[in-house]
Amino acid sequence: MRDYKCLSDNCDRGVGDATRVTKRIIGKVKHHNTPYALAAPHEDGYLHFYVPMMLQNAATLGFLSLDLDDRLLGQNGWHVACSTAPAAGPAMRSCFILVPAPTGPTDMIPPPPEEVDVVHYGQPFFIMTVPELCDNPLSLLSEPKGPLSASKVTGKYQDVYFSPDGASMEAMWVADFANPQYCEDMRDLPIKGDAVLVIRHNHTNAPLASSKEVFFNDFGPENEVCCGRFPVVPGARGGSLRDENYWTFVQGGGNRDDEETGGAPRASADGVSAELAVVVKTMSGGGGKPFVCALSSLPTRRSKRPKTEPWVGPCKLSF
Repeated sequence: MRDYKCLSDNCDRGVGDATRVTKRIIGKVKHHNTPYALAAPHEDGYLHFYVPMMLQNAATLGFLSLDLDDRLLGQNGWHVACSTAPAAGPAMRSCFILVPAPTGPTDMIPPPPEEVDVVHYGQPFFIMTVPELCDNPLSLLSEPKGPLSASKVTGKYQDVYFSPDGASMEAMWVADFANPQYCEDMRDLPIKGDAVLVIRHNHTNAPLASSKEVFFNDFGPENEVCCGRFPVVPGARGGSLRDENYWTFVQGGGNRDDEETGGAPRASADGVSAELAVVVKTMSGGGGKPFVCALSSLPTRRSKRPKTEPWVGPCKLSF
C-alpha cells in the first residue's frame, strides 16, 4: 500500500512538473514575441545609434533573435544562444539597439558634431537587446574558435552569443561596405539606413554570418548564427562572399504599413523585407550589379552631405 501511494505521488508530481514547465514556456514565448515599436527612418536617411531596429540576413531571410532560456555557463560567463528566425513583425526578442564603442585616436576620423549619433563605416559599436526584454541588458559577443568554443550547430566557425558581460573587446562590431573593392573608400562615411552591410567582429576580424543549418528551440526551427567567411569560391582567402555574410538593418516603415506590421516594413511573399528584396534577387543571380558605385558620387568631409528623402513586462533573468 505504501509503495502504491509513493508511486501515485510520483506520477502526480510528474504531471504537475510538466504542467508548470508548459505554462512557463508559453509565458516566455508570449513575452519574447511581445510587439515592439521600431524607430522610423531618420530624416537624413542615415543609420543612427540608440534607436531600436531589426537585423536581417540575406541568406536565411531571418532576423537576429535570441531565447533567454537557451543558455549555458561557459568559461567566460553566461552564453545566451542567438539565431536568425522568421518574424511576422518586430518583437522584443528580435529588436536591438546599436551603442557606440570607445575608439582610439587612430581608429577612425572623428565625425562632425552633427554626426555624433550617426553610425559610420569602420566605427566600432555594441549590439544590445532592448531594455524591456530583461533586467540586465545583453550584448552580442563572439570569441575565437577553440576546443571549448565553436558555432552551435556546425562547429566549424566562431560561436556567437549574447552575454551580460558586454563591456569587452569581444562585444565590439564594425560595419563594412558590401563591395570589398570600395571598403577603404567608404571608411568613416555615414551608413545609409537601408544599406546592405558586412558586419565584422572587431576583435577577431571575422564577419558575422548565418548559415542554413537548423536547430530547434521553444520557438521552432531556427538558423545558426556564427562568425566566419562564406566565400563564393570555396577555400579562397579573398574574393566575394555568399549571402550568409550580408546583413541589413530594418527600421520602421513610417507609413500605413506600421498599423498592420507593428512598425516593420512590409515583407514580400518570400519573407524578405522590401529593403533587402532587390539586393537578394541580384545577389542570387539576377544579373545586376548592386554594389557598384562611382567614387565621384560619394560624399566627402569637405562637401555637405546630400539629404535623402525619408522612406515611405520585463523578464526576470539573473546571471
